[in-house]
This record gives sequence, C-alpha cells and structure tokens, in this order.
Amino acid sequence: IFREAVKRGIVIREDSLDSLWEVDLSGMSFPVARAACRFIFNRGLQAVREGEAVEDVTLITGVGVSHRNAPGGQGRGNDEQDRSSGATALREYIRQILRDDFDPPIYCSVPQYAAGTVVASKEIMQKWIDQQNVE
Repeated sequence: IFREAVKRGIVIREDSLDSLWEVDLSGMSFPVARAACRFIFNRGLQAVREGEAVEDVTLITGVGVSHRNAPGGQGRGNDEQDRSSGATALREYIRQILRDDFDPPIYCSVPQYAAGTVVASKEIMQKWIDQQNVE
C-alpha cells in the first residue's frame, strides 16, 4: 500500500528535495513515518543490490515547537527532558523503530547542529545490508 502511495505522489513525492539517502519525514504521522522508514530502507537495499554505493541515511524529522521555543532554540540540553516534553517525539520515535523493527537494529545518531535529523552511518547501513543478503 505504501509503495502505491509513493507511486501516486501522496508521500515521498518525486518532485521533493528527497533523495535515495535523505528523506523528509517531518509532518508525517507516526504510522506513516514507520511505513516510510520500511520503504526507505528497503529501497536503499534494492539500490545497493543493483550496484549503488552505500551512503549515510539522513531522515529529517523536524524539531518540535517546544524544542524550538526554548532559550537559544536548542531545547533544554537534556535529552530525557526533551523526550518527555514531546519536543522531539517524531525523532525519538524514528530512532526507536529503527532499533526495534529492523534486524539487526539500525542505530542512528543526532548530529550536534541538526537536532531535527537522525543519521544512520554508511557503516551501520552496510552491516544491515550484509545481514539482509545472508537471509
């Protein structure tokens, strides 16, 4: 179903600035973002199998309103407080599903100056891809 939604341009539209390795998930509901992650990583896997080089995967989640409105626009500097406030809810949800829904887990980092993104390094991606090729 999600693949059909992509084909129809309902989500992850081709005219957006998204690329194979960088996709904007901001504004998506949690269930749609979850489906998007599955689609994105499977699309990357297929591209690598077809000869594409593995790269870092960057998922743009945006920064919650309370996070942006904190002094200096940097939140409170305490990840636990930020999570509990809902300031980075989509970002943390994406990190959780990448750990819990994928085998092996895909661990992501949050770049210091890009709090509204999560990045899965190409090394992590390669390990995940290698495991998919074994199965």
